[in-house]
Amino acid sequence: MPLVCIVDDDASARLALGAVIERAGHYVAAFSSGEALLSARSAENAACVLADTRLPGISGLNLLCRLKAGGLNVPVILVSRFGGVPQAVEAMKCGAFDFIEKPAGAEAVLAVVERAVANKPAPPVADAAIDMQEVTTRFQGLTPRERDLFHHLMTGLTNKVIAQELQISPRTVELHRSHLMRKMAANSVPHLVRMAISAGIVDPQN
Repeated sequence: MPLVCIVDDDASARLALGAVIERAGHYVAAFSSGEALLSARSAENAACVLADTRLPGISGLNLLCRLKAGGLNVPVILVSRFGGVPQAVEAMKCGAFDFIEKPAGAEAVLAVVERAVANKPAPPVADAAIDMQEVTTRFQGLTPRERDLFHHLMTGLTNKVIAQELQISPRTVELHRSHLMRKMAANSVPHLVRMAISAGIVDPQN
């Protein structure tokens, strides 16, 4: 059975998620910090790592970077209550498999874990469901204003800051963002970032 590593300093969250994931037929190894996971070297044999972004010691994002720097290709899912767009963009550019914003039900998290386990052999930024040419075609179909918004989103800016940068109202930003997400067939900002990186529209190093 696949091994899923859970990293969360909240014991109740570890137990609740662990129970759901075990019932789905996976082994679970739970850790209260990123350092504990790294010391145990469990990630080397894991099919997936599920980590909260706010951890004692190294953050979930830093844990992701450490795993990538160590050459591990294990899919890492980051979960955050406070990150929003900026942290989601940074996580995806660093190679996170996905980014989940709390509150998210255990079953919703399990669905992402199952997808990560199934896609373990592929690089985290690759998505078998994404046709790169199709993503490029969708991008080319955006209006100039939607492209401006796209590039601002890819730098991790919030709607409020984007509104100031483009000198439009936050409500107008929300409207353009809704059109942008629909045209790009993206169900979330992390999904949009992953598609853009896979299609070469965005350089994850920038």
